[in-house]
Amino acid sequence: MENLTHEIYRQWIAPFAGGEPVHETESFRLAVNDELDDDERVQILVRPARTFALVTPAIRDLPDVSTARSEAELRAALTVAGIRLNGPDHLFFPDGGRRTAAP
Repeated sequence: MENLTHEIYRQWIAPFAGGEPVHETESFRLAVNDELDDDERVQILVRPARTFALVTPAIRDLPDVSTARSEAELRAALTVAGIRLNGPDHLFFPDGGRRTAAP
């Protein structure tokens, strides 16, 4: 877990390991998750070595989404389809994600 606490991993990282893979390389993973809410039909997680994207089946079926081979291609396909994403959440952990105090 790369020094991440279990809570951080469970909330922010683990969901991106699931879903039905559409495309997967060392640097990019696109998967379909039919359990995403309508207001979260596209989720993108950018990590230092790899970008993960989760989409609903309806988003996957939009032109050029399922053939996206990078975050840039995915974002371009979403833009053409009129899908606007909110700004990213930036998470910073002063202790590197290690637990420094009891809960």
